[in-house]
Amino acid sequence: EKLSQLTIFQSVEEMLLAEIRALKVRLQALQEEMDFAGTAGKNISQVIPVLERAENEISLAEAKVANASYEEAHNHILLTKNLLDRAEVLLKAARYIDIVPTKIIPPWLIVIIILLAVLAAFAFIWTFRLKRRMKLFFRTPAAMMRAVHLFKKEKEARQEFLAEREKLVRMQNLLEREVKDGTITESAYKELSKRTADKLKDLDKK
Repeated sequence: EKLSQLTIFQSVEEMLLAEIRALKVRLQALQEEMDFAGTAGKNISQVIPVLERAENEISLAEAKVANASYEEAHNHILLTKNLLDRAEVLLKAARYIDIVPTKIIPPWLIVIIILLAVLAAFAFIWTFRLKRRMKLFFRTPAAMMRAVHLFKKEKEARQEFLAEREKLVRMQNLLEREVKDGTITESAYKELSKRTADKLKDLDKK
């Protein structure tokens, strides 16, 4: 038999703040789910304004608690709960955006474009590294500070790269689950899966 936990609050303010914290956690989870759905190609245009309004209502509730307007704060909390419930329904009902058929590009043209892109990337990287080494060779206190800043930017770029790659892998797994469940058609899965795989390849080449 499952036991339920009873929480006893010392004041109305403490109870309202606990509800607000729970709403913030729920809001953040829905925002992440919405971002992931949008990246996967779903239409989330109806979800965005609902979550934005919910976030605003949470801020208003916090302000009312701070001013000891507990009844008004409670009203904002109830409205936020309704908005989050609506956002969940809209998110589950979100459909994939129709894919517009694209013209087939000749294979030889694709090869040329890839070669030119690779050559341009190598030239850019080589020039960038040469300039950086020249600056470090004639280093001054100011140049050393710039070098430290550059190192931090490279580290942040690496973290963004890993986060983006993880998002694409998660998207690929989501597509596989949805095609197995029958949520999307086989043709839509192939198109979206190819698009995701291409993004991963492009990302890994950087």
